[in-house]
Amino acid sequence: MLACLGGTRCLLAADSIEDAASQLDFLHEISATTSRPAELLLLKAEVAAKQGLGEPEVLQHLNDAIQIRSSELENEVPGCEYFIKMDPDFLLQVVELYLTYAPSEPQGAGQVPSTALGVCSNILTPVIAGAPGLLSAVFLLAKVKYLSGQVDGSKALCQECLNRDVSYGDAHLLMARIS
Repeated sequence: MLACLGGTRCLLAADSIEDAASQLDFLHEISATTSRPAELLLLKAEVAAKQGLGEPEVLQHLNDAIQIRSSELENEVPGCEYFIKMDPDFLLQVVELYLTYAPSEPQGAGQVPSTALGVCSNILTPVIAGAPGLLSAVFLLAKVKYLSGQVDGSKALCQECLNRDVSYGDAHLLMARIS
């Protein structure tokens, strides 16, 4: 199953969207006997986004993927096995796709908070707790906080990124946007 998921990811990277969609249909049919449906749902969301399908369909696949991953982690004790099952890279891919449906400019006071930003924050917080050295997760949370209007929290997280890696370009760019 993992090889097929990887092959589908390669088809997406090569912009062979129709081939990737066909492969996903096949994988969906056999997914009842596999143990990694969250990754399949992420790929379905990516294909739906590239096909220009509506935001609700893409977000539904992402929500289902997060729900499955959360249920897989529900009874796990934090440790190596938990970290492996959490799969921070997978969660970061989900967040990055979610952010394409979030506002691109910070929300002002009194605006209704974006649901996508709240979901991203809820995903990133445990990732950072489990893998505090993962700078890409810290930066994404800084970006989410910035877009949510939490400038001080965003600035602190950007500074944390820069304290660990002074050459982290994205953190410098976000700090410049904040200032």
